Amino acid sequence: YAESGAGKSSLVAHWAESYRERNPDTAVIEHYIGIGASATDHYGVMRHIMEEIKVRYDRTEEIPGTPEELERQFSNWLGFTLQNPVVVIIDGVNQFSGAAAKLEWVPRFWPKNIRFIITAATEETLNDLKQRNWSEMRVRPLHAEERKAIIVQFLREYGKSLSNQEIERIANDPKCAHPLFLRTLLEELRIFGSHQLLGDRVTKCLDTSSTDELFQVVLERMEGDFSAQQVQDVMSLLWAARTGLAESELVDVTGIGRLDISMITMSLDYHLLRREGLLTFFHDFLRRAVEARYLDGDESKRLRHLALADYFEKIVMDLAEKELAESIVGDAAQA
Repeated sequence: YAESGAGKSSLVAHWAESYRERNPDTAVIEHYIGIGASATDHYGVMRHIMEEIKVRYDRTEEIPGTPEELERQFSNWLGFTLQNPVVVIIDGVNQFSGAAAKLEWVPRFWPKNIRFIITAATEETLNDLKQRNWSEMRVRPLHAEERKAIIVQFLREYGKSLSNQEIERIANDPKCAHPLFLRTLLEELRIFGSHQLLGDRVTKCLDTSSTDELFQVVLERMEGDFSAQQVQDVMSLLWAARTGLAESELVDVTGIGRLDISMITMSLDYHLLRREGLLTFFHDFLRRAVEARYLDGDESKRLRHLALADYFEKIVMDLAEKELAESIVGDAAQA
């Protein structure tokens, strides 16, 4: 467990990739709640794990179709792994609400060949698992020496560097103990064009009071790099999309050129997730910043949702008309 932005999702994702490489005979099943099109309720999580088991172990059983059956059969499906080693990672259970947040749906007993790793933003979310004597680990904030090493190594990878004075100033700022704050600040320094004004940029970033406020600085910089209206349109539509948008869909809805769309999204590459061709926010800090900056009332939110609804309704109508035309042509040919 760790606060949002502390790096727990990155930690388990990196660990899963490394573990998979070192243990090719182990099935590693990952589910990151709230990211892109990933299921965001516990029934969806169970269904996803069952689907993975069905594919990996050539099971012929049908996956339960109702929430009650999913909960009832989940433990049985874990038994279908046939004694093969399996690691199941469920990241971000703090995003659940109601009964799901109590984690009672997590089995109390399962085959010995299976291990679960579950992450949350707060320790309290995992109280039920702690009472079952699960092992726990807190991801702690970065200490000053770790921050210094990250600053030097990160900038070195891009052929950049800072003076020792600037490194000390960044590393000793308490906000930089938060990994996402530090990474975002370093990204801003990496793409900043003027070396002479770099100190001013450091000051501007460090003068913010939180990671949320730092993302206002990021959006402000993007508005200067691109068109402010374009940034607002792209970010607001990504906010409004339930499971993300493809770049081609952003082009169609906004009327912005494909190259400009790509440049805007690439400038936020670390903070956006691409999954199954769709772009969405990787974390809630950027989502909240976009909402605060561009969607300050119910009417502005309604208009963004309406724009997407109109766009997808038109696609459905165009597809229906095309299928009808093809059907008429086919009938005429047969006649």
